[in-house]
Amino acid sequence: MAVGEVARLPGASVWAVDCCAVHPGWSDVEVRDDHRLVLVRGGRFVRRIGRRESVADPTVAYLGTGKSQGVVGIG
Repeated sequence: MAVGEVARLPGASVWAVDCCAVHPGWSDVEVRDDHRLVLVRGGRFVRRIGRRESVADPTVAYLGTGKSQGVVGIG
């Protein structure tokens, strides 16, 4: 998974994510202290925040908050 920060403002940032591989399990839980707009540039992955899961692919952009999340690549 390739992740890159595109822009940063006070308290917010914009990120591009490209997930092109299948991963065998969930990533380590990530905790952020900012708000960010995430643009999925390629591939697909599942995000888990608490007990909720959602699929992200290039048709999706999402707003991330300081909540902890884990991800698994699905191609």
